[in-house]
Amino acid sequence: MVRGKLFILLLLICTVSSFAQINISGNLIDSLNYPVEGATFFLVKKKDSTLITYGITDKNGKIYLKTNVIKDSVNLTFSLLGYEDKTISYPGIRENIELNKVIFKEESYILPEMVISKDVPIRLKNDTIEFNASSFKVREDANVEALLKELPGLEIDSERRITFNGKKVEQLLVNNKPFFNRDGSIAMENLPADLINKIQITDFKTKIEEFSGKKASGETLSINLSIDEDKNKGMFGQIIGGYGTGEHYESAELLNYFKGKQRLSILGAFNNINEKNFSLSNSLDNIVGASNYNRFFGSTESGITKTSMGGGNYSDRLFDKVETNVSYSINNNETKENSRSRVVNILPDEDFITESESRSYNKSLTNSANTEFDIEITPNTKLAINSSFYSGKTDSQSENKSRSLGENALLFNESSTVNSNTYESMNFTNTIQFYQKTDQEGSNFSLVLKNANNKNETLRRKYSQTIFYQNEQEDDIRNQKESNNGMRENYLIEASYSHYINEKTFIDVGNSLTYELNTSKLHTFDYDEDLDDFNTLNDELSNETSSKQFIYKPFSNLILQFKRFYLKFGGGVNLTNYKADAFYVSNTYSYSRSFLNPYVNLNMRYSSINSKYFYLNYNYLFNNPSATQVLEYERLQDPLNTIIGNSRLDQKKYHSLRLGVSGYNSQTRSGWDINLNGIYEDSGIVSSSTFDENRKRMSTYENVRGNYNLGIDFNWNKLKKIGEHNLKFGIRTRAGYSVNKGYTNGVLYNSKILEASPRVYLNWNYKDVLMVSPSYTLSYNNMINSGEFLIHNFAMQTTKYWGNFGWGNDVGSTYNTKNTGDFRKGVISWNTGFSYAFSRKEFLIKLKVYDVLNQNINVFRNVTPTYESEGENMTLRRYAMISLLWKFNNFHNKRESVKKKHKKIILFDKKK
Repeated sequence: MVRGKLFILLLLICTVSSFAQINISGNLIDSLNYPVEGATFFLVKKKDSTLITYGITDKNGKIYLKTNVIKDSVNLTFSLLGYEDKTISYPGIRENIELNKVIFKEESYILPEMVISKDVPIRLKNDTIEFNASSFKVREDANVEALLKELPGLEIDSERRITFNGKKVEQLLVNNKPFFNRDGSIAMENLPADLINKIQITDFKTKIEEFSGKKASGETLSINLSIDEDKNKGMFGQIIGGYGTGEHYESAELLNYFKGKQRLSILGAFNNINEKNFSLSNSLDNIVGASNYNRFFGSTESGITKTSMGGGNYSDRLFDKVETNVSYSINNNETKENSRSRVVNILPDEDFITESESRSYNKSLTNSANTEFDIEITPNTKLAINSSFYSGKTDSQSENKSRSLGENALLFNESSTVNSNTYESMNFTNTIQFYQKTDQEGSNFSLVLKNANNKNETLRRKYSQTIFYQNEQEDDIRNQKESNNGMRENYLIEASYSHYINEKTFIDVGNSLTYELNTSKLHTFDYDEDLDDFNTLNDELSNETSSKQFIYKPFSNLILQFKRFYLKFGGGVNLTNYKADAFYVSNTYSYSRSFLNPYVNLNMRYSSINSKYFYLNYNYLFNNPSATQVLEYERLQDPLNTIIGNSRLDQKKYHSLRLGVSGYNSQTRSGWDINLNGIYEDSGIVSSSTFDENRKRMSTYENVRGNYNLGIDFNWNKLKKIGEHNLKFGIRTRAGYSVNKGYTNGVLYNSKILEASPRVYLNWNYKDVLMVSPSYTLSYNNMINSGEFLIHNFAMQTTKYWGNFGWGNDVGSTYNTKNTGDFRKGVISWNTGFSYAFSRKEFLIKLKVYDVLNQNINVFRNVTPTYESEGENMTLRRYAMISLLWKFNNFHNKRESVKKKHKKIILFDKKK
């Protein structure tokens, strides 16, 4: 027994020693013995250039790396623009290395017509971090999303929101152009990873900031995927088709043609498995379908949708002066939904319950087009024109039943409604941005013109019955037809001048003028039994409303931009003239006021060479009340809720503060960030409701002071390599506290809500043949003095490969501690799939089973200051499907032979 324990102890000691940390340290200096700041140093395997770890020298030129014992031959390389790369080779690393002083030689023969194109894993270029995609190993069938997840400091959550070192990524581009959309979702899912050459991460800039060369004023980032030059001329694509039980089906096609600056992509998709967005992935990581990712208890996904969609994207450079990007999409959706809910309405004296059931069918057809043109008129004069057009039509039918009860099942009212609607809308937005550099130092003039025009029409056929039980109030029976025509027009013109003080200081002055017009014409006709037609105008349920506002805003900004520090402090005034009118039951109602508000903005950030980052943003903002909120006539459209405006209502005025700090340690491959945000309302607009004996509501609006909310977001993640095992793990915690005031039955309530949602996760990858990703999330909600509840959510995704065979699983379990007996507290969901690749992996056959246990449900719970609700919606249930995917490419690899001869690096390429 003792010998056994000693053997285990010895084994543990040997195992730990094999993973012992090795330190590599020293100082980087130039030929004059000065420290070199901002140089990238990285350790790569000699055989395949796989990145092991990397670091960046600080202002003292310090070199410091941590790694495990390495048996393979490796290269330690130092790189910085303007210096010759320096590489030190090792047959392996088994002990600490002290480099002392490493001399970095300046390059003395860089010609103006040449650019450097060294294949280093990571490089800093001013405010841009550039990763070499070939240094991050992924499976040969991996998509761009899998590649991005390998980058140190980059995180992608379950909703495909990207952060890098804690900062939100605003857009993802391909060759500096949107690929159908700017959020990059289509590119991440559908472009193969081996297509990408470089990944460039930089601060997100507005178009005027891009033109002027100024630093970005915001805190978000932009990612650009640079296509490998050898694959930037040719055609590639994927086609998938599948059929399953219950007549479920899927089909998707993506065709791409690239030729230098020219790019054409065409896509199409047809399915009835709730894939509302385009998804065509041949990776087994998505074997069960992207739409099923983390779709468990508490999901917002509901109903069963049949989708048909198509679209195209074209980008090019015309006449060597015009950058273009044009996209078009058409989408046809049919959705069936069934739902039921239970709502506890919170009153000062006695709560009551509303139970409801509904079912609906919606069919929609939408068309959208977007165009972007960047025009270089002269090197100092530039113009950008961005336009978008949208049209849509939705036909829907719905049936709803509800009843309200008090203590001892006392019945207050019952309601039933049958609706048939047709809704059509058209929307056009356009932005024109003109930039003119006025002197050599950098002073410039800019002009921005924006418009947004929307027109919509609703035709509704409605039959409803509302029965009241607690007094002599007359029941409400309606058999009506409605037509509602709305229009919104918004125009903005902004002119500004940026004056150069010195290379670090600018002063901006400008003016903007905004005009907005909103109109609504609602006509309701009652059914005439004698004429068997809807031709009697109901004055009480008809109205015509309009509102318009002029906002004049002079402003000025002071901008300081240093290498690692940025400050923008601005101010001005907002002068608003607001007018609203309504015609109702032969009477005219009007509201007219002028508002004068200060405008304040502070944006500050600091970044250090060792990847530490701090930002602070403060704004004082305002919103005008709507016409519904200020015009004092009755809206009787809802039999259980009458709304009347308040002409004494003031604007909503509030302070907004955001600040955060983040850091990433390239030595330990760990990153963290803390973000705080808060809003405080000097003057808020809240609802004020009064209920009668039948629990029919009368609602209006009031101003209150003191509503606020505070939030904190903490994230820590680490990447660990132990032999062939890659581990990425972390914790993310979101918490919030809010105070909400309002009126119910004339009593001012003061609701306080505390929320917290910690999440821990692990991604384990062994040789790209086994991937396991467990996670646990605890959601805590406490409406103080009312009640609290917890939601436990465990999820796990696994993928296993045996040669050309693969098996993927997506498992989730959720438990809600507060749901009543009418709704399930917990559920286990399991999706699984098998795949086989053949014919040089150009073809992939997949068998997937969705909701193996046939337990998938969509249950929700919401808590607000005035009510608590819970319910469930119909959602997709178990099915099995077999699919076949074909991927193809035809690239013109004219440099392939050159690559084989010069495998290491290409020092210079002449600019074309």
